[in-house]
Amino acid sequence: MEALRLSRLNELIRRTIALNFSEPIWIIAELIQGKLNKGHFYMELAERADDNEIVAQSSAVIWKSTYLLIEQHRDSSILKEGNELRIKVQVEYHPRFGLKLNVIDLDPQYTLGQIAKQRQAIISRLIDEGLWQQNKNLELPKVLKSIAVITSLTAAGKQDFEEHLIENEWGYTFAIHYYPAVMQGQNTSTEVCNALSRINDMPIGSFDCVVMIRGGGAKLDLIDFDHFEISKSICKMRIPVLTGIGHQQDESIADMNAFFSLKTPTAVADYIVNRNFEFETEVVSIFESISNFIQSKLRSEAEKLNYLKSDYYSSVYLYLNTVEGHFRKTGSEVLHSFMESIHKKENELISLKHLIDSNNPQFILEKGYSLVYQGKKRIKSMKDLDPSLSLKTVFVDGLVKSKIEI
Repeated sequence: MEALRLSRLNELIRRTIALNFSEPIWIIAELIQGKLNKGHFYMELAERADDNEIVAQSSAVIWKSTYLLIEQHRDSSILKEGNELRIKVQVEYHPRFGLKLNVIDLDPQYTLGQIAKQRQAIISRLIDEGLWQQNKNLELPKVLKSIAVITSLTAAGKQDFEEHLIENEWGYTFAIHYYPAVMQGQNTSTEVCNALSRINDMPIGSFDCVVMIRGGGAKLDLIDFDHFEISKSICKMRIPVLTGIGHQQDESIADMNAFFSLKTPTAVADYIVNRNFEFETEVVSIFESISNFIQSKLRSEAEKLNYLKSDYYSSVYLYLNTVEGHFRKTGSEVLHSFMESIHKKENELISLKHLIDSNNPQFILEKGYSLVYQGKKRIKSMKDLDPSLSLKTVFVDGLVKSKIEI
């Protein structure tokens, strides 16, 4: 058999392909690599087996004119590495450059549907493994001071977060510790999970919370945060995770499993500042309540003291009046008794005086009687006389001596 020249073989292949693929066809393949260069989008497509091994691979290109149309009328954001695409291609073969698939259209709804199915599968797996939303069961400190931040150091979102946090109107200060990671693209899952692991290995108390933030981007950029491993790492964290990686109307699986999710880095910063302000307000309110209670208690006790003081004075006054009345009554009774005793004694003295006076010789003499003595002896009877002695008779106005003649 005559050998063919390579050019002849390639020409035969070109003709065969041209004959069999004269019209564009729809194919399904995974975009494993994509690059935009001078307006043209160069792609590497593949198909994987159940064990994730690549069983088919081919290059494709979206020429600039077609890419512009896709951007205007389709959703070019689905052209993301790892997405499964349904694309319309024109199969071409060049004798020198080989097989090339020229993409002329794509079906965004197919890719979005596949993404939705993949999201649901990841959610179901997290639930089945008992990991779903475990981070929400943790307790977020009332005051957030030390914060671990996972982000790209070159992202605009980092600067927005930092400015809002540091330049807050209340003057709160924070210790911010950055853990750099790619927040978009093929390496996002690996770097974010590594950062989460490093933070989780730190001693308990090193951080109050973890913040994951990224800047703006297309809707399908959130697919990176639908990765199973990222949500698994969040669910296994020992401290609460706050995310600011979403969009106004979209939520990633990572957002669903975080302790609390917000839409932007700025919103996360505001949340942290407001939480600290709420705690300060609560403390001030409690302090004011305690102060008001103490003041009220002091006033109440002062009123009680004044009442007791007034009541005490009244009781003392009443007691003194009672005692005074008792003393007065007792004094009056004593005085009356004393006066009666004096009158009685006075009467006794008068009686005694009368008795004494009635027995006073002078009193007897004044009544016309006389007293007879012999010497110093008073003669009361004749039998008391001594005839040998003279008599002395005492009258009120003098005395007479006489002799006894028998």
